Amino acid sequence: MTLTKPSAEDQKKLHDRVNQITHQAILITIAATTVFGLVSSWFFREVPPSAGAPVGPSTYALSMLLLFLLFTLFSILHSQKRLLRILTTYLVITEASEWELAWKRFREKGPYAGYEKAPTLVFLALGLLSTIFPFLNAYLHCLVIEPKAGAYSLVIMGTTYLGFVWGMGFGDWWSGEHSAIARWEAIQDDR
Repeated sequence: MTLTKPSAEDQKKLHDRVNQITHQAILITIAATTVFGLVSSWFFREVPPSAGAPVGPSTYALSMLLLFLLFTLFSILHSQKRLLRILTTYLVITEASEWELAWKRFREKGPYAGYEKAPTLVFLALGLLSTIFPFLNAYLHCLVIEPKAGAYSLVIMGTTYLGFVWGMGFGDWWSGEHSAIARWEAIQDDR
């Protein structure tokens, strides 16, 4: 089967789906900000802890839960980007969209800010805040960083989160664009 340029109706469907995925990225980012706000509100108590008290395992656990929830939302965002790349590479391979052809060439010329880049910055900021909050809380209220295992676990998880979000958002880890192009070209070459 060789790939042919999609009909006008199919092109409209594909472009609508591309727009839908782009809008979903905004909604996922808003959801992440909302989750961050809800969970981080649990950090604030009516009565601040007394000086010299330990940070406590629940604070570290809450930060780790927040990192897990944020990474889950970011993974959904990233999977949407992969679907977006499948659709846009089809439009490029079939030369059905001048915009997608130009956008692909533009992206190849160097770094750009688009699609997942801005949400990645939001997820990085939220992850960094989630990681440092117990330490900031300890500094502001003169608390003791205890238990140490909780602090170490949070730092490891936070660093891992930041590394993966950076790599997936800016390093194009698992973006799927190259494999999508190869698969469309293989279909194109099937005769």
